Amino acid sequence: MDFKDTPLDVMLLAGLCWISGVFYIIIAISFTLTVHILSFIPIEIGVFYFATGIVANFFLIAMAIFSFFVGLGLLFEKEWAWLLALVVFAFGIFNFWIGTIINLIAIVYMFTPKIRNFFNIEIG
Repeated sequence: MDFKDTPLDVMLLAGLCWISGVFYIIIAISFTLTVHILSFIPIEIGVFYFATGIVANFFLIAMAIFSFFVGLGLLFEKEWAWLLALVVFAFGIFNFWIGTIINLIAIVYMFTPKIRNFFNIEIG
């Protein structure tokens, strides 16, 4: 597919989705290292950290894959990607304060007429 007709705005939103995916992977790796270090403490607490780490990493890796998938959907101009991008940005609100600001701006920008019209989204 030729992306010459894709607006820069949509490319930036897709890039934000991919950046979110990369951050989810980085967080999963750092969480894995932390859990591995904490698993050397007494057995009851270590097992809890290990089990929590498995669940958290599953969620983080799933969110990373989901973010990459949504970014591709935005680039390929799929209507479903608009709604799923809102989900990705909504989860991003719970990141650090910079992530919160960037994701809030992205959510507001998703509702601009230019982006909604590009994806044929009618509200109201």
